[in-house]
Order: sequence, then structure tokens, then C-alpha cells
Amino acid sequence: MEITVATNETTYAITLGQLKDFLKVDGGDEDALLSNLLIAAHDMVVQYTGRSLTTRTLDVYYDKWQSSFDLPYGPVQSITHMKYYDTTGSEGTVNSSVYYLAPGNSTSYAEKYPGQTYPQSILRGKGGIVLRYVTGYGDDPNDVPFLLRQAVLQTAAAMYENRETAELPPVAKNYADPLRVIIL
Repeated sequence: MEITVATNETTYAITLGQLKDFLKVDGGDEDALLSNLLIAAHDMVVQYTGRSLTTRTLDVYYDKWQSSFDLPYGPVQSITHMKYYDTTGSEGTVNSSVYYLAPGNSTSYAEKYPGQTYPQSILRGKGGIVLRYVTGYGDDPNDVPFLLRQAVLQTAAAMYENRETAELPPVAKNYADPLRVIIL
């Protein structure tokens, strides 16, 4: 399984204004730095928790047909499409009536409906099946669970206070751990 980002987030778990309030920073002299720290902290919490915080679109690649496809970095909002590539490189699209989005406790799946079948094409091998899906809690920072927003704030603050820091501080891990999903 390989995962790529098809469309990045356009919003983040916290706003620049929230970060500046948290740090008690006035004025705009450090806005560029703080914006970069905010994005880095957001991405670090995504990697640590295995969850997309705000809306983005991912592609996950599989090598063979199976009844259930794991969709990492939930929560999954929707499945855009399931495409496949045969040995000649020809692309096909699986009809959405063949599969459905099955939410799970910590991850979601694309499940095949009982009695349905996938195309019988011989796949190209590595990455012959591509599922594109929309994931994240939403576009508004307030859609993101409070604990994860706090983890982003604490991480950005630690990086601001110590410019050599490039890891989640222990307090951020404490906030994030209850919502962490291990991606294998």
C-alpha cells in the first residue's frame, strides 16, 4: 500500500490568529514564521496521529483485488473513485455500486457489496488499483477535535520557543495520544 496526497489542505487545525493569541504575539512582524510553524506543527500531528485533521484528498494504491480496502488517515468523508490499470496501462473505473464506504472505529474501508464482483482485468502489478478519497474532520478548524487542536498549538509553540525543535513535545503527545491511530 502506498499513499499520496492528491489535494492538500487549504485550512489547518488552528488559525494564525489563534496561534498568535496563544503565544501572546502582537503585530505582524513574525506572521510568515508563525504561518510556517503552524503548517509544520499541523503536519507533524497528522503524521503522529495517523489522522487527517482538515479536509484533503488522498490516493491509496493497492496491488490486487480484495473485499475490503483500508483507507488510512481518516476520518473519511467520501470515496471519489476506484480506478484500476491493466497490464497495457489502460485505465478503468469501478462502478460505485460495487463498493461502499464502511466506517470503522479507528479507520474506514472501501468494502465490496455482497454479490458484487470487481472487473476481471489482469492488473499491472504494483499500484494497479487506486482509491481516491476525501478525508479530514472538515474545513473549519473548529471541526477538528479540541485535543488535536491543542496538540498543534503546543507543537507550534515549542518550535517557536526553541527554533531547533523538530518533534512533538510531550504535552502535545499527551493531547494527541487518545486519538492516535497506528498505520501499518
